[in-house]
Amino acid sequence: MGVSESKIAFKQTVSRLLDNRNIDSADPIWNELWTLPETADDVFSFWAANDIRELLWTHPNQKIVAADYQFMHEPKRNLITLVYLTIARLEQLQTQHVFPEDPSMTNRQIVNCMRIIIRLMPFIHEAENMQEWANRFFWEPQRPTYLNWDRLNSRPNQHYDGLRPNVLYNRQDADKEIGPPLGQRLLDVVTKYMFFAGFTLPSRETEDGKPDLEITLKVWHSGVGSGSSPYCTAENFRNQYETARLLLTMASRTMYIRPDQVAMADNKALTYLTTQLNQRMINAINCSLLNTVMRFQPTVWSPMIDWEARRDNKKVLVSTCLQFLLVSMVYIPPLSPDGKSVKNLFRNSMASLFRPDDFQFINHGIKRVLEQPVSANRSFIPKSDKVEWAPDMLSFLWEMVQCNKKFRRYLCDTRIAMDYFVILLYYVMDGIRDTSNTKLGVVRMSVCILQSLSTDRVFATHLRAPFNHVDALPEVMRIKSFHGSYADFLLCSMADIIVTTEERMEPVYGPCIDIIKNIAPYQKHLERATSSKLMRIFEKLATPGYLLRNDGNNVVLKGLLQACHAILENNFEENPQFVKVLIASKHRFQALRDLTIDNALAELDRQALERKERGDAAVIRSPSRQSSFDSIRTPANARAPSLRNVPEHDKLDDHERFTIGDDEDEEGESESAVTSPLSETGPDVRLSERARGKQPLSLNETSRNASTTSLPTLTPISTSQTFRPSQQWLESWVSQSPLEEILHTIEEAEIRRQHVSSTRNSTSEDGHIPNTSREKQSLESGREARQSAQFARQSAEGDRTGSTQAARGADGQGSLKPEGMCCATRIIFRDFLLTIETGDIKPAAGGPVSFQWTAAAIGWYNALIWSRIYLQEGEAFQGPNGLYSATDIRLFRRHSAREEVSLRNPKGAIDAVGNSLAQRIGSLSITSPTSGSK
Repeated sequence: MGVSESKIAFKQTVSRLLDNRNIDSADPIWNELWTLPETADDVFSFWAANDIRELLWTHPNQKIVAADYQFMHEPKRNLITLVYLTIARLEQLQTQHVFPEDPSMTNRQIVNCMRIIIRLMPFIHEAENMQEWANRFFWEPQRPTYLNWDRLNSRPNQHYDGLRPNVLYNRQDADKEIGPPLGQRLLDVVTKYMFFAGFTLPSRETEDGKPDLEITLKVWHSGVGSGSSPYCTAENFRNQYETARLLLTMASRTMYIRPDQVAMADNKALTYLTTQLNQRMINAINCSLLNTVMRFQPTVWSPMIDWEARRDNKKVLVSTCLQFLLVSMVYIPPLSPDGKSVKNLFRNSMASLFRPDDFQFINHGIKRVLEQPVSANRSFIPKSDKVEWAPDMLSFLWEMVQCNKKFRRYLCDTRIAMDYFVILLYYVMDGIRDTSNTKLGVVRMSVCILQSLSTDRVFATHLRAPFNHVDALPEVMRIKSFHGSYADFLLCSMADIIVTTEERMEPVYGPCIDIIKNIAPYQKHLERATSSKLMRIFEKLATPGYLLRNDGNNVVLKGLLQACHAILENNFEENPQFVKVLIASKHRFQALRDLTIDNALAELDRQALERKERGDAAVIRSPSRQSSFDSIRTPANARAPSLRNVPEHDKLDDHERFTIGDDEDEEGESESAVTSPLSETGPDVRLSERARGKQPLSLNETSRNASTTSLPTLTPISTSQTFRPSQQWLESWVSQSPLEEILHTIEEAEIRRQHVSSTRNSTSEDGHIPNTSREKQSLESGREARQSAQFARQSAEGDRTGSTQAARGADGQGSLKPEGMCCATRIIFRDFLLTIETGDIKPAAGGPVSFQWTAAAIGWYNALIWSRIYLQEGEAFQGPNGLYSATDIRLFRRHSAREEVSLRNPKGAIDAVGNSLAQRIGSLSITSPTSGSK
C-alpha cells in the first residue's frame, strides 16, 4: 500500500469510529489504527479535535437524540474499546514475539499505539463532564466491560474483560475486580518501554536469535548513575522522545485545572508515578532523562529558523525530558489515607545525589545552556543567543538548589554560585527591559533563585570579593562607572529593579528586599554609590503612594529597614560610606517616623490635584490606583478579595493544609530560615501576632502535608477583604521596625563626626592631641549606648583570633597549611575558618528569608512550566497537529480555536494535508500566553 493509500485508509478507519454502531473488539479495523499511520502527523492530521470531542459528547455542534442522554456520563463505546485494545496491544508487543522476523514492525506498532493515547488524553483531561468516568475507568480496579446496551431490558448484553475480549463474565460479576487500574497498567508498560531493547535502547538478541524482551534498567547516556553509554541510535532517540512525550501527556491534567486549585489537586497519573513506582525504576528514569539533558550540546551557530528545524528529534527529546523532570519534581502528592505526608520519590531521588562528580556534571550542563545569551553578547561572531529550554533549565536549577542542600553547598563552597550570580542577573535585567512583558515569569524565577542562594552565609560572604571585568558584561546589565564588590553590584541591580520599574514589577519587590536583607549582615566596605541607591529604594518604598497602596507594602519597607539595621549592627566601623549616606538621609527616616495617615492622604490628594491641573495624562492616577486609594474610605465589605494573576477561589479548609519542605529538613542547617512571600500574597506571614499589629486578618491557614522531606515549605496564601489603614496600624508596624535604632545610630554617628571635626580643629590650633577624658565627655550618652555592643563584638573577635591561632598552631606560624591539604580537606578547613569569621554575625530580624510557597505561588509556578510545554508543542507541531492547541487550557486561560478540519465537516484528505503543509510553510508562531508567562 502506497503512502497516499495508507493515509486515505487511515482516515476511513477513523471515520468508522464516529458511527453510532459499536464496533466489536474482534473487528480487524482496530489493527489498522496501529499499522496504517506512517508518521505522527497522520494520527494528528486525520483525527481532528472535534472528532475526538464527538466521541466524548463535547462537540459544540453535536446532534444528540433523546435516547443518548442516559449514556453521556461516559464516552462512546468505540473510544472505550479503543483504549482497552491499545493498552492490551502495548502489553502484548512488550511480552511476546509478535514480529520476530521484523522488529521494525514491532516498533512501528508500539509508536502508533503511543501516539493514539497521546492524541486522546488531552481531550479526556479537558472534558469536565468525563472526569468522574476517567477517575473510575483509569484509577479504580479494572472491572468487566460491555459492548452493547440492551435498551429493551435496560442492561448490558454481555460482560467481558476489555484487555482480553475472549474472557467473558456473567451479569452478577459486573462489579468484580479483575485487575489493577488501567492507568497503573498503562504507566507501568510505558515506563518499561523506556528501557526496552530494540526500541529505546540498542537491540539485543537471545541465544536462539530472537529479540531479547527482558527489561534491563540501562541508563540512556553516561553521566549520573552510569559510567558507560549504550550508544543509542537515531531511531532510539525518536522512540525515547515518543515515550517521554506520552508520560508528559498522561501528566497533563494539571493544565486543565484552575491555578488556585493546583496546589490541592490530585493528578492521579503523577501521584502514581511519584509515589508508587519502584525506586530502581525511578532512579533509572531520572538518570536517563537527566543525562540526556546535560549531555546535549546546543548548536548555537545555526539558529532554528524554519519549521522543519523545530522538529529536530534530539532537541525536542532534550526539552521533553527536561520538562518531564520538572513536572515530576514539583508535584505535591496528596496525603495518605491516615493523614500523613507522602514523599515525592522523583524529587527524593534528585535530593539524594551527593557525589561531587555528579554535581560537576550537572553544573556544566546547566551552565552550558544558561550562559549562551551572556556569552553571545560578548562575541563578535553572530550566533544564536537563545536556547529554547533555557527557562526550563532555570526552573531545574531552582529545584536543585531547593531540594538538594549538598548541591547548593557545592555551588557556594566552590564559588560556582558567583557565575550563576552573573547569569541570573542577566536574565533579570534583560527581562525588566522587555516591554512586551513576555519575560516577567523568567524575571520572577531568577530573582527567587537568587533569594534561595542568598540564604547561604557562605554565598553572602563571598559577595565581598571585588567584582572585576564589569565592561565584559552584556550591555543590558552594565552599571556605568561601577567599581566595587559583588555585593555592590547586586545591591545596585536590585535598586535598579525597584527604583526604575513601574507597577508591573512590584511582585518582585518583596524577594528583592529579602535578598538585600539576607546578605546585608555580612557586607563590609560598601561603596557610596551603593549606599545612595539603597536610600533611593527607601525613598520610593516610604512614599505614601506606595506604602498605602495595599496591606503588604509596609512589610517590604520594614524588610529594608531591617537590612540597614543589620549592616549597622554587624559592620558599623567597616561601612563608613554607608554611615555617611545615612547621616545625609536622616530627614527621610525622620519623615517616616513623623508620618501620619491624615498627612499621607492629604499629600496624595494634593499630588493628584497638581497632576490634574497640569493635564499630564501620562501621570494621572490610573483607575486601579484611584480605586485602591478611594477604598481607604469605603465600607469594609465594598471590595471583594483578590489575588493578582490568580482567579477567584473559595477559602480552604483547615484540614487541607500542606507543606512542601526542603530535603534533609532534619539537618537543621538554615532550615529555620523564614519564608518570604511574593508581594502579591498579602501581609507578612512570618511575623508574630504582636508584630503584625493591626494588619488585616488572612485566610484560614491551609496545608496539605506533602513530601516534607522533599519540597520547600508551603504556607497559606493570605489576603484581606479590604485595606483600611489607620494611625494605629501605622504606629504598630513602625514601632516593630528598627527605625528608632537607625535614627539613634545616625545621631551617634553625627556626634562622633562633630567630635572628630572639633578634635582636628583643636589639634591644628593647639598642636597637641586631646586627652582621653575630653573625648569621653564629648561623646557623652550617645556613645555609651553602643559600648556594650562593641565590647561584645570585640570579645567575640578575641575569641575568634584565639581559635584561629589554635587552628594554625601554638606558634601562630600556620602549622596547618591549606597548600598541603587535599581538595576536600581544604574545603573543610576553609569552612571552619569561615565559620569562625562569621560566627558572631547576627542575621537581620527573623533570620535568613527564603522563598515562601503559597497556593498562589504553586499555581503561578505550574502555569509557568506548563505554558512552556504548551508553547513547545505548538511551535514544533503547528496548526491542528499541536498536542494541546485545540483544547481549552484553564491553568493559564488559553482557549482553543475549534474551527478546523473534521471528519464530520470534511475538506477531504488532500485538503487536510494541504492545510497542514500551508501552516508549516507559513511557520505560524504561537504567542506566549500572558498568564502563563508571569
